[in-house]
Amino acid sequence: MSVDCPKIGLALGSGGARGWAHVGALNSLVRHKIPIHCMAGASAGSIFGAAFAAGKLDFVNYLAQNMTRRRLLNLFVEVGLPRSGLLTGRHIQPLLDEVSGRNTFKTLNIPFAVVATDLHGEREVVINSGPVGRAVRASIAIPGIFTPITYRGLTLVDGGMTNPLPVSVVRSLGADYVIAIDVNLNISKAPEKPPSQTPEWLSNEYLIAMRRRLDKLIGKLPPLKRVTRNATLRRLLKSHSNNANIFEILAQTLRIFENEMTRFRLKTEPPDLLVQPPVGYIQTLEPSRISEAIAAGDAAMEAAIPEIKSVCNLNTL
Repeated sequence: MSVDCPKIGLALGSGGARGWAHVGALNSLVRHKIPIHCMAGASAGSIFGAAFAAGKLDFVNYLAQNMTRRRLLNLFVEVGLPRSGLLTGRHIQPLLDEVSGRNTFKTLNIPFAVVATDLHGEREVVINSGPVGRAVRASIAIPGIFTPITYRGLTLVDGGMTNPLPVSVVRSLGADYVIAIDVNLNISKAPEKPPSQTPEWLSNEYLIAMRRRLDKLIGKLPPLKRVTRNATLRRLLKSHSNNANIFEILAQTLRIFENEMTRFRLKTEPPDLLVQPPVGYIQTLEPSRISEAIAAGDAAMEAAIPEIKSVCNLNTL
């Protein structure tokens, strides 16, 4: 390898279910033995960046192949309606801890940072110390859906709100050559069929499971509160062909904002190489397309590999 080889850094962007494209891109980099010196991730990118930095990419690939509807239900079905979000994330936190290898940032294999947003200070917050799983939970906290996380006195929500493609953070970690993976803006590939208004995992089985937990909760409430809670939750989760439920509305609202922020960041803080898998058609809450996203990410990175190898004369290895 050339002694002049720059330090290569990865910026993994936000995107919900589209973020699985990061896994395919990372698989390609590993396959070609591309040396990665540092990374940063926002929202979905923080999950897969943490897995890579912790040496848990194989585990994430295993999850992708075994993410059943039942497992999804266990992750997202909650009843309790916390005031600051529809979901507390208590079922997701153990999985995030496992994906990150229960590491702290100091014990990861390579330097890594997670981007979150200070809700009250209205600013970007870069987390690179403490438990990685907790930081990731803050970075994926879609406002209104997941409750915020308190970190050093700050109230943190989704990192995609302030820096959905953290090129600047990767450079601050010492990268000379930044590869950014954006999974939001490229919608050139049309889906084979229009996605349903309600993602499969948020419809029938989800509502049945939620209703069972509702019945237990409602049975413990006084008669008046019982009726009120029941009616409220049913309205929240109801979704018709022309009327999205609250999960979809909140996720799509954030996506519109993040897309505009991504375009702005790309103009002001461009990476050295931009990789954009064509997964923009995938909805934020549409995990049934995991395999499509991974394949698209792999193909997009494969197309970029010759340019990456030329940076360090890696073709001679």
